[in-house]
Amino acid sequence: MTAIAILEADAPLLGLWDRSSPANKPGHYDEAWDAAWEFDRDPPYGAGWKHEDMEIACEHLDQYWNHRQARGELMVWKPGSGVYKVELRLLQPKPKTKFSKPQRQAFLVGQGVERILVCASGDLIVSSLRGLGSREAKVLLRVHPGKYRVGMDVRRDQLARVRPFKSAADYPKSQGPDFVIFLQNK
Repeated sequence: MTAIAILEADAPLLGLWDRSSPANKPGHYDEAWDAAWEFDRDPPYGAGWKHEDMEIACEHLDQYWNHRQARGELMVWKPGSGVYKVELRLLQPKPKTKFSKPQRQAFLVGQGVERILVCASGDLIVSSLRGLGSREAKVLLRVHPGKYRVGMDVRRDQLARVRPFKSAADYPKSQGPDFVIFLQNK
């Protein structure tokens, strides 16, 4: 089973999550960003903003989402703002697919470990992390509830193309996908 979405990313982080995930709550992205930034605005950092403060806050934000990712609440990757085509593929349970190291490392702070997504409802959403908890977030694919192994191909040749489009309507139907996410029931 395959599903495709064209996303207008209004934040640097994209994600895949189950509608029932603990991470899927309104305002979660902004709360996480505020917490990551606030940590570095407290003294001694509060005396004056430095470029390094932003880098440190971004590292803290990545660590926060990586922790959630390790718990199976969502999968996160960092393409930056823009318009992207994402393909989601549900693989047959057998034979067990051995995801390559690059496929395992494609997600945020990838260390090559097996990635597991917990799907309590089976309703999968792919969106900018700003979409967490949004009622408008559309289910891209429905799967049986359970735990799924996850890997992703990043199509660097596709991402390297000139990208003049500003909206999903501008994305050429003949191009893409930029990312292919594979799910296999554990």
